[in-house]
Amino acid sequence: MSRFTRIIALLALVAFTVTSQLAAQATTKSASASISAHIDGALVLTTTQNMAFGQHFTNSGVILSNSIPTSAAWSFSITPGTTISVTFTVPSTLAGTGGGTMAFACGATSANVSASATPGQTGNPSTGFPSIVIGGPPGTGAGTIVVGQSGPNPSDACSIDPSTATPFRDYSGSLVATITVL
Repeated sequence: MSRFTRIIALLALVAFTVTSQLAAQATTKSASASISAHIDGALVLTTTQNMAFGQHFTNSGVILSNSIPTSAAWSFSITPGTTISVTFTVPSTLAGTGGGTMAFACGATSANVSASATPGQTGNPSTGFPSIVIGGPPGTGAGTIVVGQSGPNPSDACSIDPSTATPFRDYSGSLVATITVL
């Protein structure tokens, strides 16, 4: 092989290597993304009281929970300074054993949420509480939710209407409180 041929072969090899490396750089790229998480303490929500209206006659008229008195209540705890929303699932009727329904409703000011270092808020269970900041230190993050006992007025209570019920039956339903961390 002549010297000229060897130089050409060497230049061709160098050109091939550089071209291959450039091609590899142009078609392969890497990038990294960071991963992060913020962990709060545990959210605890517990039913502490069920709403029990007792025994009534079909001609008793509308019975208000604040006249019994009865209410549904929950306790909760979460890291102080956390923002939460509280929503409710409120049935419009209670189901009777063996069939039938009885009207059930909650007033526009029948719900209350309070927590340590957080002033109590009264509101409508139908709309819930979209944003509540649970007081920071010195608060503990412990709180209560009550539906049916926020004051003496009919709007502060929940109600049953025995005139809509079939007699001689027990009626029940579920009032559900849900806390969402925002």
